[in-house]
Amino acid sequence: MDTVHITTLLGTARRERKSEHVARFVHNQLQAKDIVTSEFVDVREFAYSATVPPWDESGAGDVRARWKEVIERSDGLIIVTPEYNHGYPGELKLLLDSLYDEYRGIPTALCGVSDGRLGGARVVENLKPVLTELKMIIVPLSLYIAKVDEVFAKDGALLDESVVGPTEKVLDMLIKYTQALKNINLG
Repeated sequence: MDTVHITTLLGTARRERKSEHVARFVHNQLQAKDIVTSEFVDVREFAYSATVPPWDESGAGDVRARWKEVIERSDGLIIVTPEYNHGYPGELKLLLDSLYDEYRGIPTALCGVSDGRLGGARVVENLKPVLTELKMIIVPLSLYIAKVDEVFAKDGALLDESVVGPTEKVLDMLIKYTQALKNINLG
């Protein structure tokens, strides 16, 4: 089987973000797979103060170039993002909008995080049309982490083992899609 490179993207820059524990957990589960190389990317590393469209080279500078390098070496992507008022963080949208053609055909899994009982279901549904427009391939399974304070301790320790199985299912599906599409030119 081909080794695939999958990037875990933490989609919020908020201080004291609880979704960072989830993203680190997901990333660690991904790194444990023998057929995967991976990297952890924090949206904070690519902060934009305004929307920079993909055709505007002048306003993007080094930030856009670094994000483009990440995407170009990624065979797949998992986006871990909290739900803020039924939507996704603005910094995630700014980052996603900075590229376009580079996303074509990248298998992408979604992980929603919330304090509530829906586990970020609304943020996942809100992101799907955006990712579809960017020509990403959205895997059919998503991960939903509800009541994040009951699942992860303040130090990031896993408190609820019941999230391991669903995480493995989503990651296994993402890996299968990534392997299947790795050498197909969808351009």
